[in-house]
Amino acid sequence: MGSNPSKQTAKASSCEKPVHEEDSISKVFQQPPPSSSSVSSSSLSPRSLKEENFLMVMTSEDQMPPSSNNKQQAASENKLSQDVDKGESKMESNGNKTSTQLMTTVNTFEANMALPECTLSDIPVDFPYVSGKSSGKWPISNYAALHVNVNAKEGGMASLILVSNAYGPVGKDTTAQIFLHRSGYDSNYHSWLSVAKNNSGHFQPKTSFITDEDGRLIANCMFGSNHIALLSNDPRYGHLGHGICVDGGAEPVSLFLDVNGARPDDHGSGCTLLLCSGFEAGMDDVKSVYAVYMVRCGYKDDFVHSVLIRGEDKWQFSIEDGILHAQGPGRGRYALYHNRDLLPANCGVGRAQVWHTTAISGSEPSIIASSELLVGVLLVLCSYSDGVEDHTSAALYVLSIEDGNLTMAEPFAISGQQDEHADLWKFHLSSNQLLATGPNSPCRYVVLSNLCQSASQQAVEGTISCRCLATGLSRPIRGAVSINEDSVIGWIEKQQDVIIRVNEIPVAKILASSLKKTKDKFAFHRLWMDSEKKLGLYLVRVFFVYTKQDGNQAMIELDGSPQHIIYQPPGAVYALNCGSPAYHALNDVVYTSEHHQFVNFSRDFCFGTRCKAKGIVKPHSSEPKIHTDTYDGFLYMTARATEVEATEERNIVYEIPDLPNGEMILRLHSVKDTPPGGITVCGRDITGKVAEQMKKHKKLPEGIGAIAIDVPIEITNNKMKLSLISHLLCAFAVFDKTFKEKTPSSEELERELLEKEKLVDAIEPLDRQFTKKERTILGWSPNLLLNASGETGDLSHWKIKTGDWKVVEGGYGTEKAFVTSHMDCIKSQQVDLTKHFSRVYLDTAPDIQVSEWYKEGCGGGGFYSFEATLETDDGEILDSYNTGKIGTIYCDMQWKQAQYIFRNYGPRAATVTITSFGKDDKFWAGHYGTQMSTAIVRVKSQVNTDDTDQYEDVISDMDELTKCTKKMEELINQMLTENHHLLQEAKEEDTLHKYDAVMQEPAKKVERSDRKKHQTLRRKKREMRVFVSSTFKDFKEEREQLIKKTFREINSFCVERNVFFTYVDLRWGISEEQTNHGQTIAICLKEIERCRPYFICMMGERFGWSQQEHQPDELLNQSFDVAIKTYPKDLSWIETHRYGTSVTQLEVMHGVLNDIPARKRRSFIYLRDSFKRGQIPDEKALMFEAESEWHQEKQQSFRKFVQQSDLNVRSYKAPLEVCDLIKKDLQSCVETDFPIGTELSSIEKEREAHISFAEARRRIYIGRESYFKYIDNYMDAETNTPLVILGESGAGKSALIANWVGRIEEKEPESFIFVHFIGSSAKSVSHIKLLRRLFEELKAFHHLDWHVPSSDSDLVLNMTLQWLPRTLPANIKMLLSTLPGRSLEAVQAAKWPLLSVEPLKEDEKLQILEGYLEDIYGKTLSREQKSLIIDAKQTNNPLYLKALLDEVPNAVWSPFYLSLVESLVNRNGIVNFFHDHLRQAVEKKYLRTRQDKVAGYLWLADFFTEKDMDDRKVDELPTLLSKAGAMERLEETITDLEVFRRLTLTEEGKFDLIKFWNQLEGISEAETAYIDALKVMPHTEGDHTRYREIQQALADFLIGLGFLTTAKMLLNSVLTELEREYKDTHIEVLYWPTDHTRQLRCTHPLVIQLLIRLGKVCYKQNDLTEATRYYRDATRRINRIQSPSQKLQLTEALLGWADVLIAQDNMPAAKKYLIRCREIATEVLGVRHHYVAAISNILGKLAYQQGHIDKALGHFISDMMLTRGEVGLFHPRIAHILNEIALVYDDKNDLKAGELFEVALIILLDTYGNNNIEVAVVRYNLGIFYFASQLFLRAKYQLDQASIVFTEFLGTDHPHTQEADRALKDLLSFIPNE
Repeated sequence: MGSNPSKQTAKASSCEKPVHEEDSISKVFQQPPPSSSSVSSSSLSPRSLKEENFLMVMTSEDQMPPSSNNKQQAASENKLSQDVDKGESKMESNGNKTSTQLMTTVNTFEANMALPECTLSDIPVDFPYVSGKSSGKWPISNYAALHVNVNAKEGGMASLILVSNAYGPVGKDTTAQIFLHRSGYDSNYHSWLSVAKNNSGHFQPKTSFITDEDGRLIANCMFGSNHIALLSNDPRYGHLGHGICVDGGAEPVSLFLDVNGARPDDHGSGCTLLLCSGFEAGMDDVKSVYAVYMVRCGYKDDFVHSVLIRGEDKWQFSIEDGILHAQGPGRGRYALYHNRDLLPANCGVGRAQVWHTTAISGSEPSIIASSELLVGVLLVLCSYSDGVEDHTSAALYVLSIEDGNLTMAEPFAISGQQDEHADLWKFHLSSNQLLATGPNSPCRYVVLSNLCQSASQQAVEGTISCRCLATGLSRPIRGAVSINEDSVIGWIEKQQDVIIRVNEIPVAKILASSLKKTKDKFAFHRLWMDSEKKLGLYLVRVFFVYTKQDGNQAMIELDGSPQHIIYQPPGAVYALNCGSPAYHALNDVVYTSEHHQFVNFSRDFCFGTRCKAKGIVKPHSSEPKIHTDTYDGFLYMTARATEVEATEERNIVYEIPDLPNGEMILRLHSVKDTPPGGITVCGRDITGKVAEQMKKHKKLPEGIGAIAIDVPIEITNNKMKLSLISHLLCAFAVFDKTFKEKTPSSEELERELLEKEKLVDAIEPLDRQFTKKERTILGWSPNLLLNASGETGDLSHWKIKTGDWKVVEGGYGTEKAFVTSHMDCIKSQQVDLTKHFSRVYLDTAPDIQVSEWYKEGCGGGGFYSFEATLETDDGEILDSYNTGKIGTIYCDMQWKQAQYIFRNYGPRAATVTITSFGKDDKFWAGHYGTQMSTAIVRVKSQVNTDDTDQYEDVISDMDELTKCTKKMEELINQMLTENHHLLQEAKEEDTLHKYDAVMQEPAKKVERSDRKKHQTLRRKKREMRVFVSSTFKDFKEEREQLIKKTFREINSFCVERNVFFTYVDLRWGISEEQTNHGQTIAICLKEIERCRPYFICMMGERFGWSQQEHQPDELLNQSFDVAIKTYPKDLSWIETHRYGTSVTQLEVMHGVLNDIPARKRRSFIYLRDSFKRGQIPDEKALMFEAESEWHQEKQQSFRKFVQQSDLNVRSYKAPLEVCDLIKKDLQSCVETDFPIGTELSSIEKEREAHISFAEARRRIYIGRESYFKYIDNYMDAETNTPLVILGESGAGKSALIANWVGRIEEKEPESFIFVHFIGSSAKSVSHIKLLRRLFEELKAFHHLDWHVPSSDSDLVLNMTLQWLPRTLPANIKMLLSTLPGRSLEAVQAAKWPLLSVEPLKEDEKLQILEGYLEDIYGKTLSREQKSLIIDAKQTNNPLYLKALLDEVPNAVWSPFYLSLVESLVNRNGIVNFFHDHLRQAVEKKYLRTRQDKVAGYLWLADFFTEKDMDDRKVDELPTLLSKAGAMERLEETITDLEVFRRLTLTEEGKFDLIKFWNQLEGISEAETAYIDALKVMPHTEGDHTRYREIQQALADFLIGLGFLTTAKMLLNSVLTELEREYKDTHIEVLYWPTDHTRQLRCTHPLVIQLLIRLGKVCYKQNDLTEATRYYRDATRRINRIQSPSQKLQLTEALLGWADVLIAQDNMPAAKKYLIRCREIATEVLGVRHHYVAAISNILGKLAYQQGHIDKALGHFISDMMLTRGEVGLFHPRIAHILNEIALVYDDKNDLKAGELFEVALIILLDTYGNNNIEVAVVRYNLGIFYFASQLFLRAKYQLDQASIVFTEFLGTDHPHTQEADRALKDLLSFIPNE
């Protein structure tokens, strides 16, 4: 590629100028791979013109004020500089985050450098309009080049395009069409609508429009000869002075137009815009009339045909001598605007008057026409711009004038803005002038009239009064720029600042003062830095900055900008994206755009084909990201294919010159996995090589697969010719031997693996949509026809009588449809009713419904008929129906239905036969005839009445719920058993074999050079305990500030990181009693150990509590003695510091000084500056001064020692200063120890709990060595069964295992040892969670590349220890412990060996007494006391004995905790009982009655109320208030928006909220309460993030409850804030595969998530158009997909989109989206994750709607089995699945459907209460079931309730509400007295 830059154009849309074919300049460059850097992107938002006073235009005109010494301009330039100076200069597109800072750059221009030419046109131009023509042989479509650029900038652009076509041998074989065309602001946007069209013969007009890479407009025309004229309201594209004006009347008058368009050198027809006006007599007076016509002329045979566009059809047209004549009302006047140069230049008639005008602001009345406007007809083309990209509108108005009065017809209008009207202008006459008023934005106008120009105007072709809409000046400031891979060079007429933008990010500014004068130009030059030359595709735009007279600034784009430049990786010789724009692939190869390299405008090449590569561009999907097996879907959305009608185009040939010779690799991208019919490169056949490579790929899903294969080739003669005879090609690339594929590093792979593991646990369940039953099939059987739409891919089950049929994609609500050919095509199928219903029932003559859907073929037209007959066994016809022959069919490609119901036909019915006929009406070869789909034969279902019918709910009281539990479980189990066989069928149909294969493979080890030992699996406990040391009296202010503010702020910071924060300040925490007992030093120093490594000390002038040897302190000495005796191992060192050392000094020594290297990083000393008397008040000085001279000397010496030590020492003056220092230091510790991304995963939290539990058991253990020996012998023996330790609760089983494991971990550090203690965590009691944790730990320890099943049912069988293996492999040993009971019985049944832990013996008790009390605590008991304890039977239990010995005064926490530490478990800061026996004992003693518990709840609630807000408070407080029945406090608490936000972070929290509200006034009150709270919530600039998070959480919560309007309002508010916040850091230029448009959008994940949520809300509101817009926007923004999180976000967006497609009956497209979603989710989460199961559920819903009920049921059963294992039975997700299954059962006419609906409803009522949309949907379904079952009263109850909820939440206009009301209305006729 690098050697052929001229062949790969990469130019972007150009400036406001006519663009010519030769303007395309290639910029494709090859560079070595540079180092990576962050992405840079920024741009103005679509609304930023108003918000930031920025204007972006292409041209500017005339004089500009002198720039020197202009203070106003200088100030504005400074403002602009500030706006764009935002970050470093960068050029990188492969990422999300961006950094933007504009750097002033040096102008490197030199005098010998060549400057580019400016190609801007002067106004007025010397041509009337832009014309184009093209020609192609039948049936070859062709392109006509129009020299118009659609990037209109300020004011936009509106055009009328007149198109004519001549295609056949007869003069009338022509078409004509007039379009209104709208140009966008920039980025190649445009649109059009048809104003008028007409044709004769077979073919309708088929012209459409595209742009090329530069924004040049191209007409895409049908075969034949095409002529095009573009009449624009921008005078640069023609003065429009070619129209002629003719007077006439009642007699025919010549209009001078030759209607025979054939010319020797220019064959074709014609299209004329004709404006007519005149007068006719009325009843009382004469009135004026007008009309606007399109006149179509033939190319011979004097053919003409008119079409009225607006007005009254009062005129007739005729031909005389080949010239068009007209006659009509008297005093008539005509104006003709023809699309060819067929009007005579000098025919003796005047020219029609035309006016061009612009308005800086359309809101001010603008004169757009000025003349004797007394009578006539005017066409006004209006346009305006209101932002960048597509933010323009265009309109065509038809005005008529009679005696100075104005009337206006309905306009034609187009807007580029969603949901914006384009009918924005008003007109009025004043003093013979026409004035227009429109939007408050720049506007353009042109007025076409049937008024004649005056003599003075004849020389000036129309009147042009246009100023530059960017500057308001009349003359352009000319300038030009040239951009290449090395530099940017350009010039401007005036000295102005120059801004260079890359991917819409300002990267450099060249100051006006540095521009260099050369002749009449100011020149500049800027080299790209090496750091900017990153691999990829870049859009470069260059502007100069102009300050207008009002002080606002405009950024005016230079001629030659924008331009794409490309940097290819080494070895990438050439790459092409077939049929699509340039694309930067994930491997950094840039596939260049095909269009500019191969476009053809000449009939001389292949009879006018549009592309020199031939073939045809075939789109394969509507969305690039649904292509499977790739995240480069951009490459696969379109392909160049050989499946084209024209023989001449049925091959593909790419000829690429100027390539290096040698051996290369050719990479081919396709969506077709069948070998090509023939493929050659440079004349060498490589078909076999390609076929061989294709065989290695798995079968691709139809239409959305992606395949890339590499084959070796050799290039000779420096060119490559690639030819395909029969295939399709999406893209291709040529690589030499130096090319290396981009591969992730081992670190990147590990990060991805960790991210996937976290997502498996963290991803929220998929939002499930409850399907509502269709009443159209209420009470009917399933479809009895087989292969009703060709879903098998063939015509099986149909009898083909005649014709050539084909099965194609896309039926009516189905994947397939039948299509006919030019022959008579007849198919039929007979249904034997007796195989489905008893003859007794058939003899009752149930209704039988027959139908089929049909539509015209792809070429339009065709014929169709439908016949159905009902017969007896012997062939007697009981009834029949026939539509007769329908056609020719033109229904705008919309499906129509043929339908009939057999009724009252009597007995003996046996068979139904349907017969369909169809054919094409054009006799084309191939299948272009009528399409047919969804043929149906249904029989009214048999129902029985029930005398128990009552107006009541399924349960009268929620207390009855428990009674239903067993019945529900039995029903579900029965259903699963009955349908288990369907699981395999569903799997075979839809499973992605790629991922199934992965799951069957043995686990693979990930090779790592730094493989870690087992011990390193442990993570640091996410707890931060800080010990605060200081003297007491002199630091009161500091402590108050710390407690009231600093520690709260640090706690909030820690909460965000999921870190438990607390501080220990024992100066305020040791009681007088503890001090008197000498416990001070021991408690302080042991607390320092508990807080390690976090220690802070504040030092002043005071030394603190201390003693001198000659002046001992009795209490302090006692404290030394107690500490040394109690903790001889840890605290004996303090003996040498008994005298001359303060307690504070001891704390500092123990906290940090005794081991400075190990402890200094997280220890901090804060020295308060010394003071002098008089500097502070005397009373404060007394507190601050040292206690004595001795104390002062000791303290100063200690301070000096600390300062000289290698410690973190800070000095400060005031309390606020030290608080800031402490906050900064502790936050730094959090950043270091708990950085973002290190949050514990679920498995890590569990591991931590079990490690903590074991450590507590190991601190003090007194047991029998014989136990250890027994276990060791078992482990050494060749045994294959587990060893079970048996003992009563508290006997010491867990302590034995913990201590034995501790020995083994030290002895065998490389062995995998898995330890699990029941009771150490909430999850530890679940055997399922145990197995999951075992899988995860094995995976982590051995670095296995496998997936842990998310489904519980895949892990275990049942609860009776069957999940444990009976025998163990040779290298596995298992040690278990158990209590007597069921588990022991299972152990004994398995005959596993047992080791019993016996009660303590007397000598063991004595050993514990002496060793534990005396050696550990320093306590001594008398002989009598010891005997009393030893003789007590209860002390045979170690737990009881330890609890007895640990009895301490309960006045304070620290000593209490230290004494009970072995019986408690600390789980990241939350303490719990280890043994449930202890909990029960506490409850029995302190909470005996209900009143005691309520008091306890309220006491705890009061405690948590006073605490700072954190997750613990939110978890506890609402539940406590709920249990206490404190309803007012509960409402106040859950209405607190911060409490609400934290609760909604988890699914359980959301359910709790719902239950709390149901416990209060009801969930319907929640909306008002939260919105009211939000209104009064203060939110300053610094609180925006929190306010936004609460808004979003509230919106999500309200969506779940059905308050959709409020939710949408909140989400839109948050979206606006987020886009504003991230507009400078997360923006990218996004391209679209099927055209050359681009967008600048914020791609922050939070923004994308909001778009997805808004799509979901709109879907729920049944606003499918708006939902599609949001989902498309979200999907498009998920760009360069690489991370697992991105992939799942894409899945969520595509799933929402699939729901919309299903609702729109676009089942084929929906299935493609769902298949892609399941592939991505499986890749990230594994096959057996609940998220993947939910996607299968949606596939089941799709199958159900397509009539594949068994396939649907298989998907639902699969989902049920997985989901049930995850959440149990009583969960809303289970209710959803039951609802879907019930719909299938109902279609099967199985009465279990009603029971399933009832179970689903009971579950939902228990969760949400009655006021919920999902509850209402299930009620509706159940009501319809009851209705069909003739349980009319029950049906009425359910439908009444559903209607009430639908009305309240969705409104009366919603389809759900209307359908419920219609069902009720129908129902009432069956209920007496209703």
